[in-house]
Amino acid sequence: MHRRRLSSFGIASLLAVAALSSAQETKPTPTPPSTPAPSPTPAPAPAAAPAAALPKAEELLAKELAARGGKEAHEAVKQMTSKGSMEFVGVGLKAQTTTKLAENGKFLMTVSLGKGGEVMTGTDGTTGWSIDPNLGPRLLEGKELEQLRTDASFASQSSIASQFETATVVGESTWNGSPAYEMLLKSKDREATIYLDKATSLITGMKMTAETPRGKTATTTTVLEFKDFAGPKGPIKMPTKTEMKVMGIVNIVTIESVDFSPIDPAVFELPPAIKALLTPAEPTKPAPTEAPKEAPKSGATL
Repeated sequence: MHRRRLSSFGIASLLAVAALSSAQETKPTPTPPSTPAPSPTPAPAPAAAPAAALPKAEELLAKELAARGGKEAHEAVKQMTSKGSMEFVGVGLKAQTTTKLAENGKFLMTVSLGKGGEVMTGTDGTTGWSIDPNLGPRLLEGKELEQLRTDASFASQSSIASQFETATVVGESTWNGSPAYEMLLKSKDREATIYLDKATSLITGMKMTAETPRGKTATTTTVLEFKDFAGPKGPIKMPTKTEMKVMGIVNIVTIESVDFSPIDPAVFELPPAIKALLTPAEPTKPAPTEAPKEAPKSGATL
């Protein structure tokens, strides 16, 4: 993070020096009393060459959306199911993934680990939850819940910048061997840097910090491949092979299929184990005590 901030400060310093240089002029040399004619005034110092103007963030983001199919094509998508795999390089672990996304912030991702069981994360639009073999069922709260809701938003599918308050192009860079623009996305409590390929206008890289069960974790993402899928209103280009580096581990995420057909609403209902966490257990009530029977009076008929 500090490296990116210093980089932008460096650009600002160079611009300030250029402005100062262009405004400076050399003062004329005083005329000696014995010489009637004044000495010629030295020419002004040449202005420093202006730094190359960077494009505006809005311009680059508009090109990026157009490169992925355009606003109309993305806004027509109301539900989406994608299937693929995750491979943890060097660990010998590969998992199958299924992600379902629907309007009103509904989301479900299932990662099947074979004999290792399943990891599930989802939200019905209100409650965020996760179930995995190590931590068991749990409710998501705070930053973790906020991040899940952001991921589940269709606005995030149209533009990653919608997840942040400001977007600023901070310079030119290289990502995965290709020239790119570097853009800083910031909100009050988080930030990310994305890299937009100059040739394709697509986002091919990103650095950010994600909220995980183990706290904040730095991630670096590189998109290795894009493909077009037939959307409700025209083709939509999506990343289909992505390299993610998290906690020193390289994870290759591959998307094999994308379907925009309607999804059964029952898919997003809370699992029983999560519902149990939302319903507090009722305190055990003591068994009712029977009143002692009154001894029959003498002469009474039983």
